Amino acid sequence: MSNQIQVVICQARSFRIARLATFFQLGVSSFLLAGDWPQFRGPNTSPAISGRYIEAAPGCPRCSPRQGLGPTPLNKLVYSECHDEAGNDSGSLRTLPCAVNSAPIIGATRGYAEARARVAFSLSLFSAGTPMFFMGEEIGAQKIYVYNTFMANREDLFGERTGNGAHLFRFYQDAIRFSGRHSAISSRAIDIIHVNGDARVVAFTRHAGTDNLLLVASFNNQSFGSYSIQTDPSRLTDGSWLESFNSDATIYGGNNVGNAGGNLPAKNGQLQLCIPANGIVILAKV
Repeated sequence: MSNQIQVVICQARSFRIARLATFFQLGVSSFLLAGDWPQFRGPNTSPAISGRYIEAAPGCPRCSPRQGLGPTPLNKLVYSECHDEAGNDSGSLRTLPCAVNSAPIIGATRGYAEARARVAFSLSLFSAGTPMFFMGEEIGAQKIYVYNTFMANREDLFGERTGNGAHLFRFYQDAIRFSGRHSAISSRAIDIIHVNGDARVVAFTRHAGTDNLLLVASFNNQSFGSYSIQTDPSRLTDGSWLESFNSDATIYGGNNVGNAGGNLPAKNGQLQLCIPANGIVILAKV
């Protein structure tokens, strides 16, 4: 499994689906169609492709991040937006307009919308379930998708990769490559070690063999310069954790708030780190 990407043929209405946007009250209703993954991964890195249907387990508690992320190892299809919720359902929108309450997506507003879209996609991709995203999310498509008017409302998906959507597209590429490089992301092992509803921060670990990752996501509009993750020592290994991925990096259009790719010490179940606003940082145990 670690060298494969699972491509899901999405029949959304036949699934009970874990919707992270609902669990985390993101204010976004985002996204994914997985058939184009080799393009996101770039040349000479395309994995073997396997296609199959996923039948999710019935019943999906929606009261907390712990209950939302927790069931994802159990045959869940995880996404933040699908074709039904990108315009076909009454009142539904694409991710970027939804993230900013339909404000004009220009200047700083686009930066804010993309930051929220990045963290939403990250939680879909890095959860233990099978991730899915809808076409156009990777470049920040804004026009609603309605099945019978799609041809009249197409967006330039290829042109936007080097245009207004270039930063977001680069983020999708790098996030998917990161996922492909880490066997922990392909495993079913997930442990939600920290949930702070007031601060809107959640942290969870993924592991497979010696590949151990700590993922810390924030839906807060303010960054945290020194945030403390505290859990049982048995759930967070002592030693150095290297910041290996940051959704707020400048190359993704972010503000480069983070830990400068440094090693952060963990001891007795505690780790201090900087968390960007509307962002996710991933640390790897070294």
